[in-house]
Amino acid sequence: MNRKLARMQGAISALMLLALILAACGTPATDTGPAPEATEAPAAEATAPETPLIRRYAGETIRILMYEQVPTYSTLDRLQEFTDATGINVEYELLAESEMIRKETLDFSSHTGTYDVTNVHFWYIPQFAQAGYLEPLDDYAANLSVPEWDSMPDFVPSYLDSQRFEGGLYGLPFQGIVQILYYRTDLIDQFCGGTPPATMDDLMTCAQAITEGGGGEVFGYTDRGSADAATFMSPAGWIYAWGVNFLDENYHPQLTTPEAVAAMTHYVTLLYNYGPQGQAGMGWAEAEQAILNGVAAMHADTHDLGPDMVNPERSQFPDSISFAMPPMEARHAQDFFASGLSINADSQHKEAAWLFVQWATAAATQAEQLAERSDFTVESILNSDAYRAQVPGGEVILQAAQVADPLYFPAIPEFGALSDVFSAAVSRMVAEGPGSVEDEMTAANAEIEELLAAAGYYD
Repeated sequence: MNRKLARMQGAISALMLLALILAACGTPATDTGPAPEATEAPAAEATAPETPLIRRYAGETIRILMYEQVPTYSTLDRLQEFTDATGINVEYELLAESEMIRKETLDFSSHTGTYDVTNVHFWYIPQFAQAGYLEPLDDYAANLSVPEWDSMPDFVPSYLDSQRFEGGLYGLPFQGIVQILYYRTDLIDQFCGGTPPATMDDLMTCAQAITEGGGGEVFGYTDRGSADAATFMSPAGWIYAWGVNFLDENYHPQLTTPEAVAAMTHYVTLLYNYGPQGQAGMGWAEAEQAILNGVAAMHADTHDLGPDMVNPERSQFPDSISFAMPPMEARHAQDFFASGLSINADSQHKEAAWLFVQWATAAATQAEQLAERSDFTVESILNSDAYRAQVPGGEVILQAAQVADPLYFPAIPEFGALSDVFSAAVSRMVAEGPGSVEDEMTAANAEIEELLAAAGYYD
């Protein structure tokens, strides 16, 4: 029995004893005639019905911060639906991506709570969650879910996992993009037996055959080779395919492992021997342009490039480009991106903010945008006939998302500096050829290790 209950029972016993004593010591009762007739007790007031969850926060105003892109526009175009359903007013601010990140980071770190909901890229989740900037969402998902907006069982697991840190949920996935292989069907038919390459060995063999048969006009494969930080995504995904992550569980780089060296030897050989001229200066945009212009036959990159591939205004071969799973060695190659909606831990309207997050990421809300975007985060849409018919590459995107792994990406605050080091090394390797791989990987590994040691990772 707890102390509070014991005290209450003790007090009740004392009052009963006092009543008995007073009754025994009182004057004898006198007959005062018949007792008055009992009057009927007034009826208890009817209990007011509980306000439905969807209307519980009507009249509140929340502020959201997002960045300028098609999924944002498509969602906010339907904002009145949310306000009509909930009675919650929404004020929003849209900025360029880099400015949004700067502004949300400032709002978090200063604890001003200006924004209730913000777009958070998956690689910032560990940093922001560890700092206490983001509201944990597990209890909201368990206890405050509007049934028609509850898509928790429907989210692609890799996209949902990208919003977690140390087991806790800190966002719901708003946008997801994964890697697929783009290829010219006519050249695959002519030089590679009609089947797109499924393995890394197949990719090398096919790229060699196309390059040697292309007479210097078309090359087998193109990818990122510039020193730009964004180059990081593709070669790091190649290393993942060979069975190791860029950083181990203790944050040590793994660039000198046999697997990483083999992966980069393969990547560099592809681009050095079978890629177009100037590969060492190509970023993602230039690599995409190479396949659009017919200079390259194959290219692995994110699935949001699909509409360009079949657009006659962008592509010289819109009827000849098709889509396949990314090639694999021990695992499939990766290039993963997810952005979620998170609640500011300093928000004064967390429940209302949660309803917005749930609505904006709900399958029902996303389904209304099928004609406008391809980066949906729920399996029910990605697995639908309508999606496969509407979205270029739609027949393989769900399959690619199901093997995607956000952990291939080193989601740490020092990522920018780390990617600068590695991307510069990649560019030098692609320029110099596969013979340079081992030395460059050793040097990059040492530089990244030193960088992370200075940041305190090994203390």
